[in-house]
Amino acid sequence: MPCRGGYRIVFALCIVSEIVLLLTLSAGLEKKVVCRYVRPSISKPGLRRFQPEDIPLNLCSHVLFRSMSFPVWQKGSYRIDDGEKLELQNFGRIIKSQSATTPIVVTIDGLADSSESFSIAADDPVRRRAFVLAIISLVRELPIDGVELDWEWPGQGGFGGTFDDRQNLPILLSDLKNGLKSVRPEVELWFFGAVYPIFFRTSYRVAEICRHVDYVTLFSFGMRDYADNIIDVPSPMHNRSFESGTRARTNVADGTQGWIDNGCPPKKLILGIGLFGRSLQLADPQKHNVADRALGIGLKGDFMAAGYHPYFEVCRMLRQPGWTFGYDYEGRMPYAYRNDQWLSYEDVPSVQFKMDLIESLGLAGALVHCISFDDFRGVCGTKFIVTNYIANRIKSIKPLITFAVEWT
Repeated sequence: MPCRGGYRIVFALCIVSEIVLLLTLSAGLEKKVVCRYVRPSISKPGLRRFQPEDIPLNLCSHVLFRSMSFPVWQKGSYRIDDGEKLELQNFGRIIKSQSATTPIVVTIDGLADSSESFSIAADDPVRRRAFVLAIISLVRELPIDGVELDWEWPGQGGFGGTFDDRQNLPILLSDLKNGLKSVRPEVELWFFGAVYPIFFRTSYRVAEICRHVDYVTLFSFGMRDYADNIIDVPSPMHNRSFESGTRARTNVADGTQGWIDNGCPPKKLILGIGLFGRSLQLADPQKHNVADRALGIGLKGDFMAAGYHPYFEVCRMLRQPGWTFGYDYEGRMPYAYRNDQWLSYEDVPSVQFKMDLIESLGLAGALVHCISFDDFRGVCGTKFIVTNYIANRIKSIKPLITFAVEWT
């Protein structure tokens, strides 16, 4: 009923009473801790065997299942491997039995053939529709709340990409989004996006990608392949004084800002944080600073490929005698060296800078890569020590608050 009255104070009260102030503090705006689970985790031996039951759902807002292979093209349709579907079904059953509300997002992976399958499917309307139908079928059959596309090399000819990938990728995402929303409106579409500067020119139409997806998980870890035999940390926060050109812009802060500058809303970006270390063999044991020379990949650990070490192995290794510790003050990452071996890694202090970036830029949250890499048995102290820090820090960040005013 309209307010009536001639006095100023009454008028003020009427205005207030006839304004509906909507304060939106929805789950969709809360920061996320996405815990990536990699399928081979289940095969680790002994105390290092990590199973779906070990995922700390009290710390994870989402669980990302990595991954399902790209469907196989057979007789005019795409077919998803039955064994992988069964594994995902069992995984979903375990997660939902422990937490019915924790969303499960599944990654569709094209790495087996350097992403050529994505390129072919996106370029052909018939195959594109068949791909969408295959993913729709998967979402209808299994307890899935979202799908992430891991098309890592669009537009890169050396990795199975073509020139047309840049324009075809948004079309594929648009078709898939419409297909997923036709199943259930709440099903989300994610994209795993690189932060290399060249990708913004040759691979991505960033604004279009972000218009079609709910979130982009950033490949902002493991950014150095050491092919140039330069000693370096894997995920530097900023460029360093010894860098120039493209390499100088290949870091966490600049890569994330590149997505924003090219048109992606920060609230759609999830920063990837790699819970692992990388080792190198020094060319000269007396020269062990960042930017010195290396001979190549370092020692082989017990759990990953040569040169890679999950955090739980790193923390155990560094308890052994003989290590000398250093720090990349520009890259904001620690390292250690012993004899001719050099090891850089993420730990809680280095992750702090990544979390600062999430807070300062207003990003959607953090991706933990991978949850099984953390010290999940507490061998070095607190169980899931890095993930605990990430989750607690996320909780301390004030969620985005929006106001809408309705005049009646």
